[in-house]
Amino acid sequence: MSSLRTTTSLGSSPIVDAVRPAVDDSLATGADVSLSPNADDRRGYFVQVALEQWAESGYHSVTMRNVAGRSEFSHGLLSYYFGSREQLVRECLDFSCRSLADSFAQVPAGPLSVDEVAHEIAGSVIEREVHHRVRLDLRNLAMFDETGAEFSESCDGAYEASLGALLGRITDENGQAAFTVDATVHTAIDGLVRRQLSEHAPPMVEDGLLEEELVRLLNALAD
Repeated sequence: MSSLRTTTSLGSSPIVDAVRPAVDDSLATGADVSLSPNADDRRGYFVQVALEQWAESGYHSVTMRNVAGRSEFSHGLLSYYFGSREQLVRECLDFSCRSLADSFAQVPAGPLSVDEVAHEIAGSVIEREVHHRVRLDLRNLAMFDETGAEFSESCDGAYEASLGALLGRITDENGQAAFTVDATVHTAIDGLVRRQLSEHAPPMVEDGLLEEELVRLLNALAD
Protein backbone atom coordinates (compact mmCIF):
# COMPACT_ATOMS: atom_id res chain seq x y z
CA MET A 1 0.00 0.00 0.00
CA SER A 2 1.31 3.45 -0.83
CA SER A 3 2.31 5.72 2.04
CA LEU A 4 1.12 8.74 0.06
CA ARG A 5 -2.14 10.56 0.17
CA THR A 6 -3.30 13.65 -1.66
CA THR A 7 -4.19 16.85 0.17
CA THR A 8 -4.37 20.52 -0.64
CA SER A 9 -1.10 21.47 -2.31
CA LEU A 10 1.41 23.77 -0.62
CA GLY A 11 2.28 27.10 -2.09
CA SER A 12 5.62 27.85 -3.68
CA SER A 13 8.81 27.86 -1.62
CA PRO A 14 12.43 26.95 -2.46
CA ILE A 15 12.36 23.48 -0.92
CA VAL A 16 8.81 22.68 -1.97
CA ASP A 17 9.59 23.72 -5.54
CA ALA A 18 12.74 21.60 -5.53
CA VAL A 19 10.97 18.41 -4.47
CA ARG A 20 7.64 18.91 -6.26
CA PRO A 21 8.62 16.95 -9.43
CA ALA A 22 9.47 13.88 -7.33
CA VAL A 23 6.33 14.36 -5.25
CA ASP A 24 4.11 14.68 -8.31
CA ASP A 25 5.67 11.60 -9.95
CA SER A 26 5.10 9.55 -6.83
CA LEU A 27 1.50 10.71 -6.51
CA ALA A 28 0.89 9.77 -10.13
CA THR A 29 2.43 6.30 -9.88
CA GLY A 30 1.41 5.43 -6.33
CA ALA A 31 5.04 4.61 -5.50
CA ASP A 32 6.17 4.31 -1.89
CA VAL A 33 8.54 7.27 -1.77
CA SER A 34 10.02 6.20 1.57
CA LEU A 35 12.17 3.75 -0.40
CA SER A 36 13.10 6.02 -3.30
CA PRO A 37 16.55 7.67 -3.67
CA ASN A 38 15.36 11.25 -2.93
CA ALA A 39 15.10 10.84 0.84
CA ASP A 40 16.99 14.05 1.63
CA ASP A 41 14.59 16.05 -0.55
CA ARG A 42 11.57 14.63 1.23
CA ARG A 43 13.14 15.26 4.62
CA GLY A 44 13.69 18.87 3.58
CA TYR A 45 10.13 19.02 2.31
CA PHE A 46 8.77 18.08 5.74
CA VAL A 47 11.02 20.67 7.37
CA GLN A 48 9.65 23.36 5.06
CA VAL A 49 6.06 22.31 5.76
CA ALA A 50 6.74 22.42 9.51
CA LEU A 51 8.37 25.85 9.23
CA GLU A 52 5.39 27.23 7.32
CA GLN A 53 3.08 25.82 10.00
CA TRP A 54 5.25 27.43 12.67
CA ALA A 55 5.40 30.80 10.92
CA GLU A 56 1.63 30.96 10.54
CA SER A 57 0.43 29.51 13.85
CA GLY A 58 3.35 29.46 16.30
CA TYR A 59 5.64 26.91 17.92
CA HIS A 60 2.95 24.97 19.76
CA SER A 61 1.10 24.27 16.51
CA VAL A 62 4.05 22.30 15.13
CA THR A 63 2.79 18.82 15.93
CA MET A 64 3.33 15.66 13.93
CA ARG A 65 -0.40 15.52 13.20
CA ASN A 66 -0.58 19.12 11.97
CA VAL A 67 2.53 18.83 9.80
CA ALA A 68 1.37 15.57 8.23
CA GLY A 69 -2.09 17.03 7.65
CA ARG A 70 -0.60 20.05 5.91
CA SER A 71 1.72 17.97 3.74
CA GLU A 72 1.11 15.75 0.73
CA PHE A 73 2.23 12.66 2.64
CA SER A 74 1.01 10.41 5.43
CA HIS A 75 1.66 10.66 9.15
CA GLY A 76 3.52 7.36 8.86
CA LEU A 77 5.98 8.73 6.31
CA LEU A 78 6.63 11.81 8.45
CA SER A 79 7.38 9.50 11.39
CA TYR A 80 9.71 7.50 9.15
CA TYR A 81 11.94 10.57 8.74
CA PHE A 82 11.38 12.17 12.14
CA GLY A 83 10.92 9.88 15.10
CA SER A 84 9.51 12.62 17.30
CA ARG A 85 8.22 16.17 17.30
CA GLU A 86 11.39 17.26 19.12
CA GLN A 87 13.58 15.91 16.33
CA LEU A 88 11.52 17.73 13.70
CA VAL A 89 11.59 20.99 15.67
CA ARG A 90 15.35 20.84 16.13
CA GLU A 91 15.91 20.29 12.42
CA CYS A 92 13.59 23.21 11.65
CA LEU A 93 15.60 25.43 13.98
CA ASP A 94 18.90 24.33 12.48
CA PHE A 95 17.64 25.11 8.99
CA SER A 96 16.23 28.51 10.01
CA CYS A 97 19.39 29.54 11.86
CA ARG A 98 21.58 28.63 8.89
CA SER A 99 19.27 30.48 6.51
CA LEU A 100 19.31 33.62 8.67
CA ALA A 101 23.09 33.44 9.07
CA ASP A 102 23.41 33.40 5.27
CA SER A 103 20.98 36.29 4.73
CA PHE A 104 23.52 38.61 3.16
CA ALA A 105 26.14 36.15 1.90
CA GLN A 106 25.53 37.10 -1.74
CA VAL A 107 25.93 40.86 -1.28
CA PRO A 108 29.02 42.03 -3.23
CA ALA A 109 31.99 43.16 -1.14
CA GLY A 110 32.78 46.83 -0.58
CA PRO A 111 31.19 49.96 0.93
CA LEU A 112 27.42 50.31 0.72
CA SER A 113 24.97 53.20 0.84
CA VAL A 114 22.00 53.41 3.18
CA ASP A 115 19.67 52.75 0.25
CA GLU A 116 21.60 49.62 -0.75
CA VAL A 117 21.60 48.21 2.77
CA ALA A 118 17.90 48.96 3.24
CA HIS A 119 17.22 47.13 -0.02
CA GLU A 120 19.18 44.07 1.15
CA ILE A 121 17.49 43.95 4.56
CA ALA A 122 14.01 44.30 3.08
CA GLY A 123 14.81 41.65 0.49
CA SER A 124 15.98 39.27 3.20
CA VAL A 125 12.78 39.74 5.21
CA ILE A 126 10.64 39.08 2.14
CA GLU A 127 12.65 36.11 0.86
CA ARG A 128 13.19 34.54 4.30
CA GLU A 129 9.90 35.60 5.83
CA VAL A 130 9.19 32.17 7.30
CA HIS A 131 12.52 32.16 9.15
CA HIS A 132 12.03 35.68 10.49
CA ARG A 133 8.57 34.78 11.77
CA VAL A 134 10.01 31.69 13.47
CA ARG A 135 12.82 33.78 14.98
CA LEU A 136 10.41 36.32 16.44
CA ASP A 137 8.05 33.62 17.69
CA LEU A 138 11.00 32.01 19.47
CA ARG A 139 11.73 35.32 21.17
CA ASN A 140 8.19 35.38 22.55
CA LEU A 141 8.55 31.76 23.67
CA ALA A 142 11.85 32.57 25.37
CA MET A 143 10.04 34.65 27.99
CA PHE A 144 8.33 31.54 29.35
CA ASP A 145 10.50 28.60 28.33
CA GLU A 146 14.19 27.93 29.03
CA THR A 147 14.64 25.79 25.93
CA GLY A 148 12.96 28.48 23.86
CA ALA A 149 15.43 31.01 25.26
CA GLU A 150 18.35 28.83 24.18
CA PHE A 151 16.99 28.43 20.66
CA SER A 152 16.12 32.13 20.43
CA GLU A 153 19.61 33.19 21.43
CA SER A 154 21.11 30.90 18.80
CA CYS A 155 18.94 32.16 15.92
CA ASP A 156 19.13 35.81 16.97
CA GLY A 157 22.90 35.57 17.26
CA ALA A 158 23.27 34.06 13.80
CA TYR A 159 21.13 36.74 12.19
CA GLU A 160 22.55 39.69 14.13
CA ALA A 161 26.12 38.72 13.23
CA SER A 162 25.21 38.68 9.54
CA LEU A 163 23.20 41.91 9.80
CA GLY A 164 25.91 43.64 11.82
CA ALA A 165 28.52 42.88 9.17
CA LEU A 166 26.24 44.37 6.51
CA LEU A 167 25.46 47.52 8.53
CA GLY A 168 29.16 48.02 9.21
CA ARG A 169 29.71 48.57 5.49
CA ILE A 170 27.60 51.76 5.38
CA THR A 171 30.05 54.63 4.96
CA ASP A 172 29.79 58.41 4.99
CA GLU A 173 31.21 60.82 2.40
CA ASN A 174 34.66 60.44 3.99
CA GLY A 175 34.63 56.67 3.72
CA GLN A 176 34.17 56.24 7.46
CA ALA A 177 31.61 53.98 9.14
CA ALA A 178 28.32 55.88 9.26
CA PHE A 179 27.43 54.71 12.76
CA THR A 180 28.36 52.24 15.46
CA VAL A 181 26.50 48.97 15.13
CA ASP A 182 25.30 48.17 18.64
CA ALA A 183 22.30 46.73 20.46
CA THR A 184 20.34 49.95 19.95
CA VAL A 185 20.67 49.68 16.18
CA HIS A 186 19.66 46.02 16.16
CA THR A 187 16.67 46.72 18.42
CA ALA A 188 15.45 49.57 16.20
CA ILE A 189 15.66 47.51 13.01
CA ASP A 190 14.12 44.47 14.67
CA GLY A 191 11.22 46.55 15.95
CA LEU A 192 10.51 47.79 12.45
CA VAL A 193 10.69 44.28 10.98
CA ARG A 194 8.44 42.90 13.72
CA ARG A 195 5.83 45.59 13.09
CA GLN A 196 5.84 44.94 9.35
CA LEU A 197 5.43 41.20 9.87
CA SER A 198 2.64 41.68 12.40
CA GLU A 199 0.73 43.96 10.02
CA HIS A 200 0.90 41.55 7.07
CA ALA A 201 -0.43 38.02 6.92
CA PRO A 202 1.99 35.62 5.23
CA PRO A 203 3.15 35.74 2.57
CA MET A 204 4.24 39.37 2.57
CA VAL A 205 4.16 41.28 -0.71
CA GLU A 206 7.17 43.36 -1.67
CA ASP A 207 5.46 46.75 -1.93
CA GLY A 208 8.52 48.85 -1.10
CA LEU A 209 7.10 50.12 2.20
CA LEU A 210 9.52 48.19 4.41
CA GLU A 211 12.48 49.37 2.35
CA GLU A 212 11.34 53.01 2.57
CA GLU A 213 10.96 52.80 6.34
CA LEU A 214 14.37 51.18 6.66
CA VAL A 215 15.95 54.02 4.67
CA ARG A 216 14.40 56.58 7.02
CA LEU A 217 15.49 54.62 10.08
CA LEU A 218 19.08 54.09 8.91
CA ASN A 219 19.44 57.75 7.93
CA ALA A 220 18.19 58.77 11.38
CA LEU A 221 20.66 56.42 13.06
CA ALA A 222 23.50 57.83 10.95
CA ASP A 223 22.73 61.47 11.89
